[in-house]
Amino acid sequence: MFRSGALLVRQERIPLRGIRSAFRIVHLSDVHFSKATSFAQNEAVISAIVHRVRQCRQKGKIDLIAVTGDLVSRQPGLYGIPAALKLMALLRGIAPVVFSLGNHETDLPAGQRAELLNGLRDRGVLVLDNTGVNVSGSTFRGLTLPGDVYKGNYGYRGLRPITAGLVKRCIGQVTHPCVLLAHTPTGFPAYARWGADLVLSGHMHGGIVRVPGIGGILSPERKFFPVYDVGLYQERGSILSLTAGIGKFRICDPAEIVDLKLIPVRNSQQRRNCANVTIST
Repeated sequence: MFRSGALLVRQERIPLRGIRSAFRIVHLSDVHFSKATSFAQNEAVISAIVHRVRQCRQKGKIDLIAVTGDLVSRQPGLYGIPAALKLMALLRGIAPVVFSLGNHETDLPAGQRAELLNGLRDRGVLVLDNTGVNVSGSTFRGLTLPGDVYKGNYGYRGLRPITAGLVKRCIGQVTHPCVLLAHTPTGFPAYARWGADLVLSGHMHGGIVRVPGIGGILSPERKFFPVYDVGLYQERGSILSLTAGIGKFRICDPAEIVDLKLIPVRNSQQRRNCANVTIST
């Protein structure tokens, strides 16, 4: 977990065709409440996240809070799920919240997964488990991928590739404008081919160890120098906003949430000038 007071807010402006008006999303991922985090540590994390999100709200209306998976670890322990539910209830008191599953939620035993997802729904959170919801004229889809895209029988070798066909089998045809909540960014080329206008992802933990001038060193799949680690990427007219997330071990790799402002553009305009605007400490 991050040091007390070390949670950053990164601001992004993203021009996006098809949206009716400016739209603001606060995006967080990879909190990883687990058996390795104590009750006191969890309370400190909850306090820090809620404080930062409330600071964002003081600057203007938040239209949606998007949480893109790994809210808990696959071994959440005694305090993990209650902490996750407490955090999400507090966030729901600030703005509408949507949640998509990460690989750790997918790996949970069935009973714990049901406890978490049903608890989120009971607290007013929209759980997007290969489902979607329309918000202000845009479709938000939550992609739950099969576990073997993350880890297989032989560890991290020979993983199932993420293809546009796999995405379509999981969540059907795209409807524009579409914001896709997809935990892992490694499928971004496939998400773009499927037709996502904007993709929100986490999973990479910013590359775990960051070196100035180089970037992230290691992915959760034990791949050195991952193609996607943190920030904004573009492909085939699709935009990926990738957060470094909040939990887990990290070196020179600040925990963060992302404050995104989506700006409508005309179809004749190019989607350019995407920018990481500000880091708030």
